[in-house]
Amino acid sequence: MIGASLPFAPLEAFFRRLGLEPGAGMQLVRSDGAVLLRLPVEGLRPGENLQAGELLRAAPYAVPDLPILVVLARDRDALLAPWRDALLARGAVLALLLAATGGLAFGVLRWLRTRQAAEAEIRGAREALRESDARLAAFFRSGPIAHAIVRESDRAFVEVNEAWERTFGLRCDDVL
Repeated sequence: MIGASLPFAPLEAFFRRLGLEPGAGMQLVRSDGAVLLRLPVEGLRPGENLQAGELLRAAPYAVPDLPILVVLARDRDALLAPWRDALLARGAVLALLLAATGGLAFGVLRWLRTRQAAEAEIRGAREALRESDARLAAFFRSGPIAHAIVRESDRAFVEVNEAWERTFGLRCDDVL
C-alpha cells in the first residue's frame, strides 16, 4: 500500500481564490476518477461524486504536471438565482411600464372626450350666434324706423337700413 498526502495550505488558498458561492462545489479527482478532495455542494451526501448530469454546470480543469482534475460545479438553483432575480426585476419594471402606459392612454382618452365635448359646445354656440346675428340683421334692415350704424373713429357709415334709405332718399351703396 502506498500513501500520499497533498499539502492542504496551497489548496486552501486556491479554494479561497475561487470564491465559491453557496450551492457551488469543487472536487480534486485523480485521472482514474477517484475523488481526492471535495468541497461539498448542498444536498451532496458523503461518498457521492459531483455528476454533470445532476448539476446544471460542471467543468473539469486539468492541473498541469499532476494527474488530477479540478471539477468546479454549481447546482441549478445557485446558477439560475441571478437570472431568476433579474427576470423578476425586469418583470416588475415591465409591469410598472404597462400600468403607466395604460394610465397614460386612459388619461389621453379622457382628455379627447372632454375636448370633443367642448368643441361640440363651441360649435353649438357659434351656430346660435349666427342665428342671433341673422335675426338682428333682419330686424335692423326691415324695421320701420330709420337706423344707421356709424363708426366712431371717423364717423363713416357702416350700415343703414331700408327705412333710412326711404327717409333720406339715398341708397346704402351711396353712403358706404
